[in-house]
Amino acid sequence: MGKSGIGAHIKDINDFLVNGSRLEKLKEEMVHVFSQKRRLGLVDCSKDIESFSDELPMLLLVLVNHKPGSARLRSALDSLPDSPRAEVHMAAGCFMGYGLFDQVTVPFDRAFDRFASCI
Repeated sequence: MGKSGIGAHIKDINDFLVNGSRLEKLKEEMVHVFSQKRRLGLVDCSKDIESFSDELPMLLLVLVNHKPGSARLRSALDSLPDSPRAEVHMAAGCFMGYGLFDQVTVPFDRAFDRFASCI
């Protein structure tokens, strides 16, 4: 919540993207960075990236170290601003961070069955 909350991040991205040239400059920079890393041998790929698509950029919110079922988190998610300039996606990293809660822990012998497609 507040000036460092999820809604503030979405607002910041929308404010950044209101100027279309900023996104184009960011895309150009990422093409350059990828090519540079490939030339340095830091990326194992035989081709350079030449361009990005014209689709809306994806803003990926990764929720880490949050209490599952938190009323405060739910309230923040329910009050998110619209995002006309970026497609908002969310990933929950409940196994990451410092807060381990019963709802997100899995006995080791069941972990591979539950997450086989992710490992």
